[in-house]
Amino acid sequence: MKQIKQFFDFFDSTHAYQYVKKREGEIKLGEKLSFIHSFDKLDQYDAEYVLIGVPEDIGILANHGQPGAADFWDDFLSAFLNLQENRFLSGSGILIAGNINTDDLVKQAQKSIQNYKHQLGRLSVFVETLDEYLSQIVKKIKQAGKTPIVIGGGHNNAFGMIKGTSLAQKKPINVFNIDAHTDLRYLDYRHSGNGFSYALDQKLLDQYLIFGLDKAYTPEYIFEFIDHNKQVKCVYADEIYQKTNPEIVYKAKYESEKLGEFGLEIDMDSVQHQPASALNPLGMSPQQLYTILSALRNDKILYMHFCEAVKSDTFASGKLVANLVFSILQ
Repeated sequence: MKQIKQFFDFFDSTHAYQYVKKREGEIKLGEKLSFIHSFDKLDQYDAEYVLIGVPEDIGILANHGQPGAADFWDDFLSAFLNLQENRFLSGSGILIAGNINTDDLVKQAQKSIQNYKHQLGRLSVFVETLDEYLSQIVKKIKQAGKTPIVIGGGHNNAFGMIKGTSLAQKKPINVFNIDAHTDLRYLDYRHSGNGFSYALDQKLLDQYLIFGLDKAYTPEYIFEFIDHNKQVKCVYADEIYQKTNPEIVYKAKYESEKLGEFGLEIDMDSVQHQPASALNPLGMSPQQLYTILSALRNDKILYMHFCEAVKSDTFASGKLVANLVFSILQ
């Protein structure tokens, strides 16, 4: 097993300031964040949140999705580090760690796709490697009493989030997943569509709620699985479309509070027209998602995971996710 320092690129102020756009009379969040060079002494910091990136789209490609998520971490930083340091949000509460170095894995995965176009199962080994990397990091962060915020990559990384948190807490955890899909596909090989299947199978996941599920893109075998599994519950997208905004927020808050503590998963394909590996012409508006997240109890959130977003020249993806993170932390 590789040590974290072998696959993780730690940030410092030099990295952050490359993104910060200074303006007279203003202080940007990137100027106030604290930086770490190891996950071993996190408990010595007062900050509650630890921000890390996973720039990859291997799991998405293995699930027949559209690539692009690998570039999103950079897009997010450009927006997040330029949020204002003010009375509503302070960088002193956030540590920025850096990102998993995925360069070699992505290159190997791309080579595998070129050589074995019809054997996507071969990508499983790279997804499983990411699982191990991320679970090690999340476990360290949780053992130090901090809350990880993970940005970028495919929804395959939910498994690493769940595993790391479960191992730290020594019990299965609950998850609130805002998503148009269940990601409960077959346990054939690891990809972005079965992170929760594997988490349930390995008894790392206890109660699992999908909020905003699109009926039209859910296979019948998954509906049958949900019918016979008391651990899984879903709120359908068309239920949400019929509600007013206050009713939607109340429903999300009510369902999340029933879980007690929970990992928070936000698949950005739940947002209408958000550039993602699976573009959704319906979905929630950005304003609705912002309001939902701001209503959740952040003292009950075990981790935050924003995934599947794609950098775009026509949609401010990075700025949207930066604002969504703000909605929870403020």
